[in-house]
Amino acid sequence: MIALYGATAEIHDHITRNPGSFQATMKGFKLLQEARAEFIVQLVPMKDNYHQYKEMVKLAKSLSPHWRVGAAWLFLSAEGDPGKTKR
Repeated sequence: MIALYGATAEIHDHITRNPGSFQATMKGFKLLQEARAEFIVQLVPMKDNYHQYKEMVKLAKSLSPHWRVGAAWLFLSAEGDPGKTKR
């Protein structure tokens, strides 16, 4: 699972606070694709990138047939269901 924080370098790098992180992430995706490895693109929507949500989904779909939105800990804390937390 690889996190994607934006559809562009400007937003992704802003969120990670690491210049070049978007480019490095894209390189990682390419290497995984070349190795024919399966992976999940994890979209992490937040205030600073939500305006790019549709573009993030489009990018995720172009990178892998497997993608999801949000982090597991966000789902569980937002859901508040102890039964789901145990799974």
